[in-house]
Amino acid sequence: MKLEFHPEAEQEFIAAAFRYETEVPGLGQRFYAEINAATAVLLQYPDIGSPIEDDLRKFLLEQFPLRS
Repeated sequence: MKLEFHPEAEQEFIAAAFRYETEVPGLGQRFYAEINAATAVLLQYPDIGSPIEDDLRKFLLEQFPLRS
């Protein structure tokens, strides 16, 4: 299976990582690692998450976004 981010989602991911890193040094790297871990799970178990459409599922991260 191939993982592909929509171009707008990829831009949003990069912007979020940058914002987290700007706010707290190291947090952007943790966010990036969390996304990589989540994508690894999604590639291993593609049917995980809640179905939204025939070929689209919703999968939420536990640590991000951070809550104050």
